[in-house]
Amino acid sequence: MSFYTLIYQSIIANKSRSSLLVITISVAFLVYGVLGALRFSMFGGTDEFGKNRLIMTHEAGMTQPLPINYRDRIKQIEGVSAVTPATWIGAYYQDPNKMLMAFAVQGESWIQQHPEMQMSNEHRNNFLTTTGGMLVSEALMRKYGWKVGDRIPLKSIMFFPDNGEDFWPFTVSGTFENSAEAGGRNYIITHYKYLNEARTSLRDTAGTYVITATPGVSVENLALRIDEHFSQFYNRTSTTTDRAFHTEFFKQLGDISLMIQSILFIAFTSIILVVCSTLTLTVRQRTRDIGILKMLGFGKTGVLALIISEGFLLILLGAIAGLLLAMIANHLISVNLPDLLPNLSITPQVLTEMLAIAIAIGTIVCSIPALLAATMKPIDAFSREA
Repeated sequence: MSFYTLIYQSIIANKSRSSLLVITISVAFLVYGVLGALRFSMFGGTDEFGKNRLIMTHEAGMTQPLPINYRDRIKQIEGVSAVTPATWIGAYYQDPNKMLMAFAVQGESWIQQHPEMQMSNEHRNNFLTTTGGMLVSEALMRKYGWKVGDRIPLKSIMFFPDNGEDFWPFTVSGTFENSAEAGGRNYIITHYKYLNEARTSLRDTAGTYVITATPGVSVENLALRIDEHFSQFYNRTSTTTDRAFHTEFFKQLGDISLMIQSILFIAFTSIILVVCSTLTLTVRQRTRDIGILKMLGFGKTGVLALIISEGFLLILLGAIAGLLLAMIANHLISVNLPDLLPNLSITPQVLTEMLAIAIAIGTIVCSIPALLAATMKPIDAFSREA
């Protein structure tokens, strides 16, 4: 009987126990696959795309607007390569309880500053040449059933048009997909000029400024210089990196990162205890089998490898099942909640984390039962059985 056959026979010897272990492990990895993807997306993904971006707001926070003439002053600061105003519209479609992440921006500069936005040249040009046009993430398009060319009335809790209507008419100029590596954010952009010229309040102001640093320039140092430049102005500023801005934004909802880490810690600590105790019990119940293996020539190393392989195989099966379930869950969440959450996906970083956790758990939970089996003497094994 080969080594691999022994592993297979050991696992199917108690199908119910093995199945329950795989299900238990898969649930933990399902939770990690969803929450890990959520954490990755909410905090901006990798730094590859946003590493040179800064977000500038009023010192008092996003609720206080900044003058639009700050844009030209920012451009004059050494180390700045691009800048665009971005104002949250406070828009919603039909249901005021479902707010959209919609921003009025300077289209061309915004697109240049966000290379993670993937779109066709046709949609890009269509947006840039349509005054009341808007670019919509594909997930939001699917959610609301919109098509390119549709006229969409959006209402706003922030701004009202000066024509007396209670809605803003927008035309869907195109769609885009945000790279998963950048967090897969879902939002809408329209033209700042269109909003500014027609709104009844806060004209010639911007809620935030998105600033791109010249390659090679320290973004942290540039942020300090920008705030120092405006320190003597009536509207003082606060400038942070793109990642820091989104981290602070989501902290307003609570320390989401800490909550996610706490949930995952509890889940995997429970898994370690359950799996380790179950494998240890299994070894104790197989004392006679282990004694026979040693009588047939299996040394400590062979028995150690057998028990570790069994444990790792169960963890691997559970991790794969959890990964597949997480991919399904992430897809369903992304399809149904694009107005609340970014697109969730198992990125290489999240996948690497899951692999590292599986190896760590396997090492921890297999060590005790494997050592117990390896150090067991054949005579002790038969005496216990007797």
